Amino acid sequence: MNKKIRLFFLACFIAMLTVCMSCRADYGEDETSPDGSFDKPFESAVMTDAHEKEQPDFSGYYFAYDSLRGEERECYRIMYGAIAGFLHDTPLNILDQGRIQHVFEAVKNDHPELFWVGGYTLTQYSRGGNVFEIRFEPDYTMEKEESQARQRQIDLYTEQCLAGVPAGADDYEKIRYVYEYIILNTDYNLEAEDNQNICSTFIGRQTVCQGYASGMQYLLQKLEIPCTVVTGQIAARGNHAWNMVIADGEYYYVDATWGDPSYGEGSMENQGINYQYLMVNSADLAKTHVADPDFLWPVTESRKDNYYIREGLYMEQWEDGWIEELIRSALENGEHLFSFRTSPDAAEETKDNLITDSGIYRLIRSAQELSSTKERPVSGVSYSMDEQMNVFTFFLDY
Repeated sequence: MNKKIRLFFLACFIAMLTVCMSCRADYGEDETSPDGSFDKPFESAVMTDAHEKEQPDFSGYYFAYDSLRGEERECYRIMYGAIAGFLHDTPLNILDQGRIQHVFEAVKNDHPELFWVGGYTLTQYSRGGNVFEIRFEPDYTMEKEESQARQRQIDLYTEQCLAGVPAGADDYEKIRYVYEYIILNTDYNLEAEDNQNICSTFIGRQTVCQGYASGMQYLLQKLEIPCTVVTGQIAARGNHAWNMVIADGEYYYVDATWGDPSYGEGSMENQGINYQYLMVNSADLAKTHVADPDFLWPVTESRKDNYYIREGLYMEQWEDGWIEELIRSALENGEHLFSFRTSPDAAEETKDNLITDSGIYRLIRSAQELSSTKERPVSGVSYSMDEQMNVFTFFLDY
């Protein structure tokens, strides 16, 4: 009888000890119970297995980590170690839930390879109404064995992809290669499984913006190009994700989702890859994208590695000969479209000459006379113009 009483008392006592708060980072839920009050020996977070595991040097390479300071960086390392090691009930060195949430988002932003975690649960310990310890329980979306099996599939995709990187490629060329590879091997699908992590991109080959951005980040990090995921808003479209990269020491933004012809309203088959958001600066990005204020995103001004400038597809002033040569090259290569960008000053004149006055037909006829494709005449032309970016795209039917 005494034994039963002792067991019942122990069960009741344990039930009073712990206060749990569910903090799903992906959804921002927060459910908090009243504080418990008890005596429990404090265990220093810096002595946990999560901290003692061998970890990469985060400084100078991971943007979100570099944005943190002091004990937040320590918390980041603890969280990373816990998630990477599939650990449970890990004490943290920070007692503020808001800061913990911010650090968790930093870890997720920097590490697409941690695809087996969705959110987390915190266990809070209090004494006399004062919190003295918080423990971190990652929300694992799969068992360790399954994550290892998926990693093998991801490794195979990565090996096949990176084997095609041109020898001697510079940063821009590597970024363009990965951009094209992901777009050509992925379809945009809102119903894709695991669409918030790299499994959808590398295994399922169907994903949404988060999957495109995480896939870009994962592969570019393998190529030692700093890259992070940026989340934010698109006017009239809602939540979105894209990337920030560093190429040749300069920051640029990249949106692979918007480059995929399978994304958008209606069928875009045969319209080719869209390069408008490959290596843009802050001014270009701000025309359509608004980043969340989670981190202090740098204002970027460089344009030297912008796609249109690097590829010689930027027209500073109107030149019909330049357009004619662009058309001739497209005809020679049997391409179904050609695209170029103009300066703001040249945009209106280009629109008037090519579209309003139908000058595009004259230039196509002239270019065809100069090319070796006279036996394959152009039978129809359509176009699109992005007036915010001053990008003209013409579609050719043969």
